[in-house]
Amino acid sequence: MPRSGTTLVEQILASHPHIFGAGELPTMTILAAAVPAPDDPQAVADQSEADLAGRGRRYLDRVSALADGKMRVVAKMPENFAHAGLIRPRHSWTRHWSRTRASGFVRPLGGG
Repeated sequence: MPRSGTTLVEQILASHPHIFGAGELPTMTILAAAVPAPDDPQAVADQSEADLAGRGRRYLDRVSALADGKMRVVAKMPENFAHAGLIRPRHSWTRHWSRTRASGFVRPLGGG
């Protein structure tokens, strides 16, 4: 994977007093492993709202436990883009996040 600047972005964000930089957490990968075929869009689409909501709660519980009382957490694992389909795009920020992460893999990363 090309260098993407995640550490720099995490450090900048975590310099805010309400943001915790959690590093590269495997939490999303662990939760995605419970989906029968997490790389298959249809398998993800077939997950019930209750299953997705449960995974979301477990993710937030695990990540929030690391937050040291801060309001926001930056979990910078670049490979999490592979599990973006597990985040239902019902909120505008999830659609923006998905487009932003995907753009890092479709845009040329060279000069000139």
